[in-house]
Formats: sequence, C-alpha cells, structure tokens
Amino acid sequence: MKNNSNLDTARLAKNSVILYARMLLTMAIGLYTSRVILRELGVVDYGLYNVLGGVVSLFGFIQGSLRNASWRYITVSLGKGDFFNLQKTYSTAIYVHLIFSLLLILISETVGLWFFYNKMVIPETRINEAFWVYQISILTAVFSVMSSPSNSLILAHEKMSAFAYLSIYESIAKLFIVFLLVLFPHDKLLFYSILICIVQGSVRVSYFLYCRYNFKESKLIRLFDINLIREMSIFSGFTILPGLGIAGCGQGLNLLLNIFFGPSVNAARGISVQVQHLVVSFINSFQQAFSPQITKLYASNQLDKMHKLVSKTAKFSFYLFFIPSMLIIFNIDYILKLWLDNVPDDTSSFCIYTLLISMTETISYPFLVGAAANGKIKKYYTINGILLIMVVPIAYIFLKLGFSPISVYISHFAFSILVMYSRVRLGADLINYKIKKIPSEIITPVLAVSTISALCGFFLKHLFNVNDFWDFVMYMMLYGILLLAIVLIVGMKKDERQFVIKSAISILKKFKN
Repeated sequence: MKNNSNLDTARLAKNSVILYARMLLTMAIGLYTSRVILRELGVVDYGLYNVLGGVVSLFGFIQGSLRNASWRYITVSLGKGDFFNLQKTYSTAIYVHLIFSLLLILISETVGLWFFYNKMVIPETRINEAFWVYQISILTAVFSVMSSPSNSLILAHEKMSAFAYLSIYESIAKLFIVFLLVLFPHDKLLFYSILICIVQGSVRVSYFLYCRYNFKESKLIRLFDINLIREMSIFSGFTILPGLGIAGCGQGLNLLLNIFFGPSVNAARGISVQVQHLVVSFINSFQQAFSPQITKLYASNQLDKMHKLVSKTAKFSFYLFFIPSMLIIFNIDYILKLWLDNVPDDTSSFCIYTLLISMTETISYPFLVGAAANGKIKKYYTINGILLIMVVPIAYIFLKLGFSPISVYISHFAFSILVMYSRVRLGADLINYKIKKIPSEIITPVLAVSTISALCGFFLKHLFNVNDFWDFVMYMMLYGILLLAIVLIVGMKKDERQFVIKSAISILKKFKN
C-alpha cells in the first residue's frame, strides 16, 4: 500500500508539472493573441464573435451532461479493470455523442436561427457576416462534442502529456492565426472564425487518433448495450439541470447583455472571460491531475484516502486560484491598460466579479467529482441545477428594471455562494465525508487566508500608487510574496506545508539539472 501511495503521489506530481508547463505557455500566448484580436476585429466584431458562439453553446448544454456521464463511466470501468466493459463504454459514448451532434445541428438551425434573427442585437451592416460566423460556430461546436469521449478516455488514463502537447499546438496555431489576421485585408471577423474552426477541428481529430493508437479499448465495436445507454442517459438526465444552469450563467447572461446593451458590452464580458480562463488554467491543471484519483479511490472503496484527497484538493485548489486572482483584482485597471489598446467600459468590474464567482467553484469541485463517482446524484444535481437556473431570470428582472450590466454579475455571485454550499453539503453526504470536519479542514483556513490577504492588499494599495510599470512590478512582487507566506503559514497544516516546500524544492532541482 505504501508503494502504491508513493506511485500515486509521483504520478500526480508529474501530471501537475506537465499541466503547469502547458499552462504557462498557453497563458503567455493567450495574453498576446487576445490583445491583437481585439485590436484587429474592433470592439463590435469582437463582441459579436463572443456572443454568436454563445447561441450555439446555449443550446449545447446537454453536451456537458453527456461529457460528465462519459468521463464517469469510463473512469469507473478503468478503475475496476474490466477491459471489455471499458471498450463497450467508450464505443457507446461515441455513438451517443454522434446522435447528439445531429440534434445540436437541428436545434441550432431552427430555434437558434429564430433567436439570431429576432432577438439578438446585431448592426445591420454585419448581418450577413454574422450569419456565416454563426454557421461556422455550429461546426466548431460539433467538433467539440465529438471529442468528449476521447478526452474522457485520456483523462481516465491520466495521460496529461497528451493534453499538454495538443494544447501547445493549439496555442501556437492560434498565434499563427493572429499573424494572418493582421495581414488579411478583407473581412477579418469571418476569416478569423474560419481559421479558428480549422484549428479546433484538427485538435479534436488529434485527440481521437491519439486514443486510437494508444488505447486498445478505443477500437469501436458494433455493440449497443441498451442497459448501459439507459444508465448513461439517466446519469446525463440528472446533470441536465446544472448543465442548463451553467449554460445560462455563461452564454445565457452573455445573450441578455447583448439584448439590453448590444455587442460592445459583450466585448467587455469576452475580455473578462479571457482573464478568467487564464487564471482558471492554474486550477484546472491541478484539478485534472487529481480528479481521476478521487474517482478511482471511490471505485476501489478506499474512502478514508479519498476523503483526505478531497479535502486537500478543495483547499489547495482555492489557494492556487486565490493568489493570482488577488494580484489581478487589486491591479485590474492598470493590468487592462497595460494589456489592451482599447479597454471597453465595465471591463474591470466584470473581471473582478468573474474571478470572485470562480473562487467559489474551486472549493466545491472535488465534492462534485466525488458525487459523480457515487452515481446517486438525482437530488444533488436537481438542487444545484435549480439554483444555477435561477441566475438568468433574476438577472433579467434587474436589467428590465433598468439596472446596470454589473447587476448581472452581482446576482450571479450571490447564487454562486449558495451553489458552493449546496455542492459541498450534499456531496459530503454522498461520499460519507463527515460534515463536522469541513469547517476545520477547509472553511476556517480558507476564510482566514482570504481575510488577512484582503487587508494586506488594501494596506499595500495605500503604500503604492500604481501609476507606472515599476510601481506595478514592485507591488506585484511584494504582495505575491506576502500571499504565499499567508497561505503557507495560515492556510496549511504543518505536514501540508512541509509537503509543498519539499515538492517545490524537488521541482527546482529537476529544472536545474
């Protein structure tokens, strides 16, 4: 058992390092490309591109449910060591996603087109271009849907290097697209949409081919297991409500902002989502490395070990997201000014609330993974789904009453706190995690770190008037060091602190060698 534990720890550490290396490169490229794309497309076209893809995504909320089901059943089959069942599960997932792709096209070309022509705010001079961008967005969405089973299989095998290499390819390809966009003399919105679709398609095909040549169970078999399809459908059905809620909180709110304020506000939201994705990449790297282990430990009935991993993942996930988020929040105006040539109105407020909303999700994520591993998730997903779905109508009421765009984010943030509590409380019950341990293991250290860090941030803000680059660098260095110290001293137990320090030293030695 000790050897197995060491192997698991080594694999988790290796996967985390691989994913972080990917994250650093993609983050650097993402920052540069976002700046150039906004400049080349302009605020209106940039906002249109973000909201048009959102129409398709809004009708594709079922994809998230299917993806969760595929990942859950593939990972559980792998954890049990049943090769035939694993092959059957993968093949079934492919067939189910193919059927859904056809359904997505049907919905997008009927209901979606009606919404496009009757509800969206699009400048008359851009209607034709917007229509073709919408069609390209549908094709891009289909590529994404069909890659879900392959992504689930790679994640279940913990082959994070595949994600790293393909993400690097995707980032470099997008960087090349930016250079072409600068040189292209005609309609840049349509040209950019076509190139992005080509890149996304090539990435999704690469995931499928990687599975085909590395995992024997990825060979498709002509077997339609009705019982398995029924199980996956029931599981997916339970996740449809939260999937609809997530789609509403994402693209639904984006469409609301378009209806009430036009594409310029969508540009501000698009930038805030870019900032969120850059910071979320920190936490996704960590969570992707640990999620398969949580599921496999549950499948093998090692609950004590699973509970410890859930606690550490919840707490460390928050810290990893919290540190860069606080650095951004206290310097958001200067960062946006430094990053972008033209900053749309409300962008800084959108960024701050987007980061705060994402913070709440980091704590509840491992409990969400644990609940999915259990499989008895009807009550869990129903309650969480209802809470998420409520965000859109509440936001609509605020906008209808004449409130500003920021009211959308305030209502979303309020409900995100309720969702966090619900996920943790109900998820703990499903995995037999003792509720009384949550305050001492997770909540108390997280609140202590947040409170002390915020006070220190305000104090340093009064000391530094960040108006030039060197003041900004000095503030970031001092506050960054202070945040790390607070997390290590206040937010961690002695053994956790020792583990983090030893791991950091070990990684630094490997880089030196």
